[in-house]
Amino acid sequence: MQSKQEQIIEHRRCCEAVAQRVVEDFLEDNVTEGDMVAKARFIDRLRYADVVAERSEVQRVCGYPLCNAALGHVTQQKYHVSLADKKVFDITQRKRYCSEKCYHASSWYDQELSEAPVWARKGLPMATVTLYTQQAHPSPDSGRVT
Repeated sequence: MQSKQEQIIEHRRCCEAVAQRVVEDFLEDNVTEGDMVAKARFIDRLRYADVVAERSEVQRVCGYPLCNAALGHVTQQKYHVSLADKKVFDITQRKRYCSEKCYHASSWYDQELSEAPVWARKGLPMATVTLYTQQAHPSPDSGRVT
């Protein structure tokens, strides 16, 4: 019979393994909307950031798992200065996506995910995750720097 500490360690190990499988699934090119919604409870924001980085920087495809568009030339710029708005935009995250639509959809999904690691959510109610659609939701934070 396992001690309480051994049970906790085993629970954490199992949760980490499931989360890693979800990350690997999101790196594939056949992710569906149903996958994104169903698997959200098995991943946290930090792991999702890893998915986006892996897809965009290593695989050179759009960071949003539902899109498999290849990333074209990626600018080395870190900021964009808008003379019209008289604002400075940090485009570091935006460069990981093929379009504004994918950037907003991914940002929305990221905000829907829990910050707590999967193993720490035992006994907590599961949050419902919805995917971003331009018609139903306003644009999430655009990452502006003022």
